Formats: sequence, C-alpha cells, structure tokens
Amino acid sequence: MNLISILLLVTFVFQVNCTKTINDDEYYDDDIVEETRLKVTVIAKGKHNSPVNLIRKMFKRFYKEKASSNDDDDIIEETTGETVKVVKISRKKGKNYLPTFDAECGSNPILFNPNGNIYSHTDYEKNVTYTGFLQCFWIINTDPKSRIIVQSVDFDLAGNSTQCDEDSLVVYEPDYKNLLKNTSDIDMFTRRVGKSAYCGSTPIKILSSSNRLLLIFKARSIGKHKGFNLRYAAIPDDFANRLKSTLNSTTYNKTCDKSLEWKCPSSQCILKRWRCDGFDDCLNSEDEMNCFPLPKQLPKLEHREKRSVNDEDDWGRVVNGQQAAKGAWSFIASLRYAANGRHLCGGSLISTQWVMTAAHCLQTFPHPKLWYVDLGRYYKNIGGSEVQRMKVDRIYIHPSFNPITFENDIALLRLATPANLVKGQVTLSPVVRNSLSAGQLKANVQCIVAGWGDTRNTGSSDVLRQAILPVIDYRLCKSWLPYLNEKSFCAGYQQGGVDACSGDSGGPLLCYIGGQTVQAGIVSWGSDCAQRFRPGVYTNVALYVDWFKNVL
Repeated sequence: MNLISILLLVTFVFQVNCTKTINDDEYYDDDIVEETRLKVTVIAKGKHNSPVNLIRKMFKRFYKEKASSNDDDDIIEETTGETVKVVKISRKKGKNYLPTFDAECGSNPILFNPNGNIYSHTDYEKNVTYTGFLQCFWIINTDPKSRIIVQSVDFDLAGNSTQCDEDSLVVYEPDYKNLLKNTSDIDMFTRRVGKSAYCGSTPIKILSSSNRLLLIFKARSIGKHKGFNLRYAAIPDDFANRLKSTLNSTTYNKTCDKSLEWKCPSSQCILKRWRCDGFDDCLNSEDEMNCFPLPKQLPKLEHREKRSVNDEDDWGRVVNGQQAAKGAWSFIASLRYAANGRHLCGGSLISTQWVMTAAHCLQTFPHPKLWYVDLGRYYKNIGGSEVQRMKVDRIYIHPSFNPITFENDIALLRLATPANLVKGQVTLSPVVRNSLSAGQLKANVQCIVAGWGDTRNTGSSDVLRQAILPVIDYRLCKSWLPYLNEKSFCAGYQQGGVDACSGDSGGPLLCYIGGQTVQAGIVSWGSDCAQRFRPGVYTNVALYVDWFKNVL
C-alpha cells in the first residue's frame, strides 16, 4: 500500500513545539534539534500504518534526510490505542527524519474535504505579514473520480510573474506513469500544474488532471507581503473536461451546467458552491448579491404622522416601524461597548471577517479592544447559542471622514476570527459591489431599514424592527437639510412618522434597484427623528466600493 492510499485513511493534526529558536543562518542546518509532537488519528489498523513510518515517507522527497539503520531510536514516547497514537520524535544530529514544518504555516497540511481554503501562514487572517523564512506544504486528497480547481482569493508574494527568486508557490500532481509503476510515497508528485512557480500578485486559477495535489510554499522575504488565501473545490471528471477549455477565458457566452454552475448576468459561469461565499466571481459581483431571503416586492408599510417623542440630539433609530421576521436580517450586527456590553450601533457583515458600519460610531472610541460585535441577534438584550460574540481585531475609519458634516461616514471592523456561517443564523449582507449603482438611487426607490434603536415613547426596542422608506429626490432633500453632502442620500417621508434614529446608526438600508435587493445605504444622521421635512440621511455605499474592496 503506497503512502497516498494510506493518507486517505489518516487525519493528521500537527502541533509543533520547537525547543530551539531557528535564526536565518541556521535555517537549513542539519544539526537543528527540534522536538515535534504529532497527534495522529488512525482509522485503519495495522503495523504497516505506523505514524512514524508514514511521516518519514511523506517528507522523504522534499526535505533533507539522513538514513539510519535503527529507526526505533527516534521514538521517545508512543502511547497506543485502537484509534489514537501520540508519537514524540526528536530530530537529532545525523537523524533528521522529519523536516521543519514551520509553526507559522497556515492550514492543516493534509486536506480531505471536497472544498476549503488554504492560508499561507497562521496569522494571515489577522492581516499580519509572514516573518522569517517559511517552508510549507499541503496535500489535497479528494474523491478518485474528481479533479481539483484551485483559485486565489488573495495572493501577494515577493517576486513577479516571471521571476520567483524569494517567494514561490509550486503545485504538483501525481504522474500517472509513476502510479502505474506503483511508486511509493510522495515520489509520485512529479508533474507540475500550471506555471513552474507562482509569485507576485497575479491571481491564480488552475485545474488538476487528478484528484490529488501537492502545494509547496517557500518564502525568503521578511515582513513585506501578505501571503495568500487559496480556495479549492473537487469537481466531477466529466465536468472538469468541459470546464478546462474555458477556465481562464474572458468569453462568457457558454452554456452553464445547471447542476454545478450558476450563471452570472454577464453569462459567465461560476461554481454554485462559490456563490455567496464573500468573494466576487461575477464581473459585477452579482454572485454576492441576494444571498438572503428578502421579497423582491417590498411590502407596503402604513406610516403615521404621529411624531417621535425623543428629546435627545442623537442619531439613527427605527421609529414607527414593525417587528422584523426572525432570521430575515441574519447579516445585521450589533456593535457593543466592551466595558458594559451596551448596544451602541448597528452594522452589517459583508464577508466572514468584516463588518461595515458608520464612521461616527467608532470615532470616539477607535481602539479595537473597546468593542465587540454580536452576530445572529434578534433580541437586543436576550440571546442564546445562536448569538456569535466576536472580538474586533482592527478598525478602519474612512480617512476622509468629516465629523462635522458626516461626509464619508463609513468604517470597517475586522473581526479577530471569521464568523460561522454554517449554523444558518448568520449570513452575508448583499452589500452593493458596483459603483454604478450609486446613480440608481432615484426618488421613490423602495428601501427597508432595520435596527434596535429607539421607538416612539418607549425607548429602545429589544426586538429587531424594520421600516419601509422611499428614497427622496436629492435636490428636494437638500432644500430641507442644507448640510446634506453629495455622498449621502435621504430616505423617508415628507410628512415624517417613520424613520431611523438613535441606536440604529451604522445599520444597513437595503434598496431594490436594478432588479436586485442590495445594501445601498448605512444609517448616518438626521435632524430629530421622524419629523416633517426631516428624513434620515444615509451613506451612499456604492461610492465606496473601491475603498472597502481595497481594505478587504
């Protein structure tokens, strides 16, 4: 039985603890003493499946190794069981059976899921560049009757498209001739896929000829580049054959496979499993729109002329709205002050690790440790297991935000860890991703806003509420609100009665434009709440598409 066959039966979880700090000069020194602890869950039983032997074979081709006549000398401790073995191995002088699997390497090296992501290093998701020299690898194993498509979500290594002297990513697949010869272990990975090496910032998109891939990442640059996030997916052989001819094509008039693909309005075909994943595949990002259940025809909402009884000079609330349906706003976020847990502003989850809100919400307390974000909330002050409480890693306030006029009232929060979208209570906002949409926010376009802000007479709402608001002509609103800037727009009623107010700031305003329901606005400011000739003002998100894409 060769190594790859055995690997299909084994899941490796690597935990590396180095007893010696490795500096640049000694990185490839064979005398390095390193202690590696490997936890191996063995599904298939048998002496030939020894974890020690498997690991040695796996690294044999790509790392320096010195033979020894006594293999058992490496085993310091081994506890056996029916399903789990913990093996402690010491690499000593003259016995370098195991390579350095750097602690900074991201993702598990052995991948069996039919689709997933590979990160260059452990701190990639914290937006931290990799430091020091790195050497990492990943083996993707999928169903035997499938192939693997790999695409870069983000790619930033040293070098350029023609010269990869410092950093490089090389992709291999098995050579079928070697397979027929029953070549053992990792020696079968000899056929390069795509270019001889990848580096620089050119996006990657490759398709394998087999169901296994080996990716090797080597880095020599220090603290200069972000690294990469690759996503991969297993696809059936017959579909892969059809996909190969148009993989990197710019012509989008082919017929999509309805069982596996989703057709963009531009006639481009993308994988269904890559729709609503937070990454733009369609030319105008349509694959990340309408990712939640919201009616195309927004319901009519009876507005009342009764005024809000709110004496506070504050911003943003849903006044005289109606209770939102549970789960209808699964992308809405509650921004809370860490010192007391109080809800201060709303926001929207626009990718698994990014929340968009209003800049004025964060201006007074711009430090990430002063905030946390709740996702999946329906009740403002009551929550169960459905609520995901997220720490904030970074805050990005628009550099041109004006706290006097509220121009450029937009900000982004990077969460310390990605949100869990599997549970179903949390989804991504259908945030507008096309700057041309800014011109479609014309008078009487129907929009809907939601939040936990103040309600008429009763103070803040504990239940998420929503309200239907039409867009108001810019010139007309400017005559009512002289401080209105061109990067914002108004939504509401001339006679007042329905509005957003304190506690809803930063929350999403969704509008039905161009046949799509998208988040077109962010609750920004207003003069009083629900008053005649005083509609709410919203940041025009479409004008900031380039900015937030650059930050993300």
